[in-house]
Amino acid sequence: MATADAAVNEGAPAGVPQHACRTRATITNVKAVPNVIRYPSGPNWRVSGRGPGQLTLSKSVAVANSVSGTVTGAHDVKAATISAAVGFSVTRTYTTATSFSVTIPSGVTEELRAGAVYGAKTFNWRTVEACDTGYHKAKTGTGEAFRFLRLQYSAKRI
Repeated sequence: MATADAAVNEGAPAGVPQHACRTRATITNVKAVPNVIRYPSGPNWRVSGRGPGQLTLSKSVAVANSVSGTVTGAHDVKAATISAAVGFSVTRTYTTATSFSVTIPSGVTEELRAGAVYGAKTFNWRTVEACDTGYHKAKTGTGEAFRFLRLQYSAKRI
């Protein structure tokens, strides 16, 4: 479980005077789930060719860890709190370069595709905002954190 406090001295909800407020964020129930493979549709993530010959797909890309769900922004769950709970930086970016080649027989058309493989963890979050006026509000939700693992190539006849 990871927790963090954030001082808030402005932006209290309507009807609540501007007083000292604190928000506490807690991350619980962190679970590893199956890896996720994302196949971008942009240029240079897919090539095709007709044999005979050699088909190569080379990638040099920057890929980033990320978080999804209703987690950041208005809910005051900071990336550092999520990172501490899931065991990796959710804001880290990686640069990697690899390539993959196949030999295509005569008369056959092949397609090579590259995808990014991410390790995923799900979690629950809770924020509690408390002000010195007695105002108190709690919010809860779920999120998913993704850590880049590797590029993965696949080949298929089309």
